[in-house]
Amino acid sequence: MVFAEFDAARQEYRSSRDARKLASALFMASYLAELVKFRVVRLPSVSLTFVRSMPACWQVSATAVFALIRQLLDDFCVQHVRLICELLHGCGRFLYRQQETQRRCESLLAVLVKLRSVHQLP
Repeated sequence: MVFAEFDAARQEYRSSRDARKLASALFMASYLAELVKFRVVRLPSVSLTFVRSMPACWQVSATAVFALIRQLLDDFCVQHVRLICELLHGCGRFLYRQQETQRRCESLLAVLVKLRSVHQLP
């Protein structure tokens, strides 16, 4: 449910480039990060795979947040960097310090550093 709202806010901003819609997407990213950080959502137990056709009724998990960050990294632009930063600012340290998600967090951070060195961002 929350992911559908976040994706809708992100798509609205992508289509119109309105600052208010970016603020809405940033708010949703912050909200998702807080849900993960305060353990309102479940962490993955064994598998870190993500099914892209995730039903909206599924509970939000740290795995889904990683998949969301991966989607934002796949379409690397300034606006998505802001959304990634908002997610990582909110729950990045928590995800990095959890034994279940540390390796996945390290790999995403390595990809982010590589993309930063390749792309010229303002």
